[in-house]
Amino acid sequence: MSMDIQEAAAHAIVTEALKRAVLYLTNEKAEVLDELLYWKNISLEGDYVVQNVPWLTADDFTREKGQEKINEFIKTWNFSDGWLYCIDFLAEEILPYYKSYKYRVKWSRPTKQQPIPRATASVYLTINVSTIKPKDTEVQVFYVFEGSKLVHRIVKPVTCIIAARWNFACYNAFCQK
Repeated sequence: MSMDIQEAAAHAIVTEALKRAVLYLTNEKAEVLDELLYWKNISLEGDYVVQNVPWLTADDFTREKGQEKINEFIKTWNFSDGWLYCIDFLAEEILPYYKSYKYRVKWSRPTKQQPIPRATASVYLTINVSTIKPKDTEVQVFYVFEGSKLVHRIVKPVTCIIAARWNFACYNAFCQK
């Protein structure tokens, strides 16, 4: 058996099992089945590369400039039309060797039918500014997707790899219910 035939057979078995489970568990058969089958069509193959931006040095950093750089960084992400975001400053934390600035980028997809979105998705960013390294040292930037524990660190060379399509796909599936 070739791999394509095996994949098709496995796909048919899983699809049939999902159909039967849906029929058994709910009266809203078609709606739930459509949602389950939606996940089958999401392509998570291959991460795409997000271009980094030149970040500030410790000497140049201010809370407002940090927010501007986050905006510049987010604009390099590959997201579809209709997505809107806002950047909120959350807190400043003074630690023994650095100052930590926390921001939230809240994503939503308002429509004419629902100008107030039913759901949002957030990305939390932290910018650490060293108080002991030379003033020309670049700040350190970290980010975490809402609902995830994986901390992404933005490092040089100037690209970082993420699977943001997955984050948007999860949001889309929730909003299309």
